[in-house]
Amino acid sequence: MQRNAKEIGYSIKLIRKELGLTMEEFGKKFDPHADKSNVSKWEKGACVPNNRRLKEIAKLGNTTVADLISDNKALIPKAVHDILPITIPRKEYDRLKDIERKWNELTEGVNDETTVQFVEENGKKIVVWDSL
Repeated sequence: MQRNAKEIGYSIKLIRKELGLTMEEFGKKFDPHADKSNVSKWEKGACVPNNRRLKEIAKLGNTTVADLISDNKALIPKAVHDILPITIPRKEYDRLKDIERKWNELTEGVNDETTVQFVEENGKKIVVWDSL
């Protein structure tokens, strides 16, 4: 089953972050270069890279195009494998991946100088952050 553009974009973002690259640096890995706005569109699922770039992204992520665009294998960053060497059911993995996706959307624009605090208020768990 093929994944949608947002899911593919999420995998592209995981690959870029695993490589420790900014969007601009990641875009420079391609010939011709992709500018930051293109990388942003890929990651947000606004569009999907062309086939040539999908091959390059898969190569950078040490995976295949099929795994990048199909739902036949979970793309989990290497760092997660290093700290979580267990097998979990696909449904649970998808749930955790969704939580991470929501967290990334929620904290977009939050920098390293921001304090994040989890609080419970009126029986609801909320996230509060303040810039230092």
